[in-house]
Amino acid sequence: MNFISVEFFACFLLLVIVYYIFPKWQKWILTLASLAFLCTFHIAAVFIVLASTAITLYGYKIKIRADRIIAVHVLLIMLSHSIGLETNALIGVAFYTLQNIAYTVDVKNNPSLQNINPLVYFLNIIYFPKLPSGPIAENTSLTIELEGYKTFKQENLIIGCNRIIYGLFKKLVLSERLSYPISAIFDYPEIHSGFTVSTAVILYTFRVYLDFSAYTDIAIGLSKILGIELPENFHLPLRSKSITEYWQKNHITLMTWLRKYIFYPLSYQLRSQGKWAVMIALLVTFIISAYWHGLKITFLIWGLLHAVYMMLESQIKMPSFIPKFIKNILVLLLLSFAFLFFRSSSLHNATFILKQIFSVHFIPENWLSDYIAILAGGGYFEQQLSLSITVLLVVGTMLLERTLETRSRSAQFNILFWLALSTLIVVFGKFGDQNPFIYLQF
Repeated sequence: MNFISVEFFACFLLLVIVYYIFPKWQKWILTLASLAFLCTFHIAAVFIVLASTAITLYGYKIKIRADRIIAVHVLLIMLSHSIGLETNALIGVAFYTLQNIAYTVDVKNNPSLQNINPLVYFLNIIYFPKLPSGPIAENTSLTIELEGYKTFKQENLIIGCNRIIYGLFKKLVLSERLSYPISAIFDYPEIHSGFTVSTAVILYTFRVYLDFSAYTDIAIGLSKILGIELPENFHLPLRSKSITEYWQKNHITLMTWLRKYIFYPLSYQLRSQGKWAVMIALLVTFIISAYWHGLKITFLIWGLLHAVYMMLESQIKMPSFIPKFIKNILVLLLLSFAFLFFRSSSLHNATFILKQIFSVHFIPENWLSDYIAILAGGGYFEQQLSLSITVLLVVGTMLLERTLETRSRSAQFNILFWLALSTLIVVFGKFGDQNPFIYLQF
């Protein structure tokens, strides 16, 4: 079931009413609701997550070694990217397997964690707001959140609704309006000028962030209404002045997991290698991150580029006299270059895009027909006006992002915030034929 649907919000409203009327049954209500949500994607998804969680919880009890349990989960992620099983049957697999691997490692280091309530742990894994695309909650913190009874609080309702409407705005108005020109240019890069292709690559960098953070806002908002805190996943990452800062603010929960379970342990094991320990650990971490997204050479190149970026930053310090906005622009260009491979359907497609960008035909021969009309989806006035509105909305949102983030997390109901976003969604939102959230494919 799509988060962006009347049916979903109608079901969620019913869930909230039942959830607070029967507080003693809240864990069971959430478990059944999460299973029902999972079934709307594919019935097989329920059996896959049940099997994955059962192996995690009871593997130790039947004397299965930790490394073999982890191997099963790694194999599940690899299979999800390589076999022909319907995508919906594997919804959220890359996210909940990381939680199961984390629990396996934590239990190996602290056997007392085996005493966890099986129902609470299972709910921790299948909890529907975060199941499809995170955020990846730490098992201990979310388990504590799920324990006990929750009482209805007006403050939670206001914060939750603020987050949801902000997420809907970013998805329906910004991300969706950017999708057409990006797809049109990436699918046929050879017929466009280098400047046009470069624009699409940069727009995709913004779209990935807007789309993924929109999902996270909605997930956190839904959970907040239920009185359950999910971790933040973004903190203005496109304002970063370095790639290192970017990864401290982007997909925070994934990078927290990778640091805790891959980077730090590997750095420690290789500590005798001096500075090379950090370099090798960075390389391995981003290779794992790449293959977590998919078993494609383009994802691997994306991961390797980020590893190289961070290695260079650790050795070469940017001069302090360079203005911050120049550093920010440089980071955006480096991110866009890496996202070129991330978005490309194949290495062949990425090669074509690079050839166009670095070709002698970089500047469009006719700006109206070869650039504006391509981005607008046509040369009519209405289409060009629509493009202008999209650009203004995206630029305006990025300039006001800090204020919008603050408003969306406030416990105060702000009529101007709601009126502005609601109007923009109704007038400029794309309804009925939305693209799935980008990170639902992982």
